[in-house]
Parts: sequence; C-alpha cells; structure tokens
Amino acid sequence: MFKNQKASFYLALAASVCALVSLMLFLVSNATVGYGILNSRVAILCTAAGVILGVFSAFLQKKGVNEIAITVSRILALLLVMVALGILLMDRAVVAGDLFTWNGLDTYAWHAFYTGIACLVFQLLGALLFIVSGCVKQ
Repeated sequence: MFKNQKASFYLALAASVCALVSLMLFLVSNATVGYGILNSRVAILCTAAGVILGVFSAFLQKKGVNEIAITVSRILALLLVMVALGILLMDRAVVAGDLFTWNGLDTYAWHAFYTGIACLVFQLLGALLFIVSGCVKQ
C-alpha cells in the first residue's frame, strides 16, 4: 500500500503527524489555569484543518492526481499551520516576558511556557516538512 511512494508522500505524512502532535500540545498549553491562549479556537481549527489537508494531499498523491492539486493542498496546510504558530507565538511571548521580568515563581506560567515551546517546535517542524514535501518531486 505504501511501498511504491516517493519521499514527498512520507514527508507530507510526517508533517501531518507533527501538526497533530502540536495540536495536542496546544490543547495542553491552552488548558493551563489562568494562561489560556487568546484566539485559541482559531488556532485549533487551523491546525486541525492543516492536518486534514496534509493527509488529504498524501491521499491525492497515492491516487496519482495532478501535481498542482497536491502542491496547492500542501501550501494551504502550511499556511494554516503557520497561522496557528503565529497565534501561539504571540501569546506565549507575553507569558515569557512576564516570567523573565517579574513573575518568575509562577509554576502555572512556567507550565504554559514549556508546553508552548514544545508546541512551537512541533509546529515549526511540521511547517518545514510541508515546505520540503511541496518542493520535492511528487
């Protein structure tokens, strides 16, 4: 089933898995008491749509659909993941500013910060994999 696929197929699936992991970490970071993320609903929907589009692009590639449709779906997935990354980065930068200036003993803030950083790492990795999978020959 997955044996005769090109590298872009596996990169798109890996990017989707990274986006899914980032979604789970986003939910954990958002659930931190007192440190909910502003516009979290938009970021959650964008990440979920990015995961779906990434898997859909891999499905299209498996079916042998036109390369333009595959590339467009990966670019849309990339843009959606980047929107979620921007939302998280803006909110957790404020938390980091609080932690490193006057609020260094707040354990909830540290939890929100650490899970936010882990989420950012997976979002960036997923975005980079979407970029590479879109540039590699399908």
